[in-house]
Formats: sequence, structure tokens, C-alpha cells
Amino acid sequence: MKHIFTLFVIAFLFATIFTACKKQTVTNTIYVKDTLVTKTITVKDTVHGGNIIGYWPGTYNSPGNYPASQFSFLFRSDSTVRIYIDGNVGDTASAVSFGEVTEGVYRIINYTVTTQFVVGGNLYSTYGTTDSSFIFYEGTIGQGLQTSGFLVDIAHKQ
Repeated sequence: MKHIFTLFVIAFLFATIFTACKKQTVTNTIYVKDTLVTKTITVKDTVHGGNIIGYWPGTYNSPGNYPASQFSFLFRSDSTVRIYIDGNVGDTASAVSFGEVTEGVYRIINYTVTTQFVVGGNLYSTYGTTDSSFIFYEGTIGQGLQTSGFLVDIAHKQ
């Protein structure tokens, strides 16, 4: 009987070892789903963008001098601006347009307005502020990308 019990234990261990060492193939399936999110964002530079639209007759001069020569803006709703120089301040039809922005656009953030325009092949940039009612503007004009140092200007919206 001793031998039968020993044979039984050996057979049990043998069966357990070979059963536990059985080769298994495990397949993990991973599904990857690419999601393309398209979001349309409309950027508006300011809360007050519509208030700047219109004709702003004004004047300019060199720094340190009171602005006395005509310099006016016509801000359009498509963010382009026409610059009038040395025309009749109150009459847009008779004003001489030396520079209309074709590549650049004006930009307004809160009460700050920047523009770029070309006169006689030269680039000029402006930086100015309006009052909270969008009636009065004052700023500076620079050559190239500089927004100051060349001229100062003021304007009132009509």
C-alpha cells in the first residue's frame, strides 16, 4: 500500500506540474480610436470693435508741437483703414488719400488702436487710445514698425 500511495502522489505532482506549465497564448486586443476635433473660433479683438467704425477727422504734427496738419482715419468694419492727409478735415470726399491699408489691418483691443499704412512707399505704424465713449483719439505715429517718435496725432469721431 505504501507504494500505491507514493505512486499516487508522484502521479498527482506530475499531472499538476505538466498542467501548470501548459503554454497559453494571450491576445490583448486594443482598439485605438483617433478623434479629430474641429473647432471654429471667431476671434474678436475687442468688446468695443463696432464703436470705432467711422470717420475720425484729426490733425498731426511732430512731437512737442500741437497737431495742426490734417490727418484722419476712416475705420471700416472689415478692419481696414483709409488714411487722409492734408485734405479738408470735415469733408471725406475732398480729402486726398495717400495711403490705404491693403496688407495690414487696424487692430483694437479695449480702447487701444494700432494701425499700419503705406505713404509714398514707406511703412508707418500708429498707436493710440480712445476715450470710453469712442469720441476722442490721441496717439503717436512711427516709421516702419515703430509706433512712436515720428509724429503725434489727435482725432474726433464724426
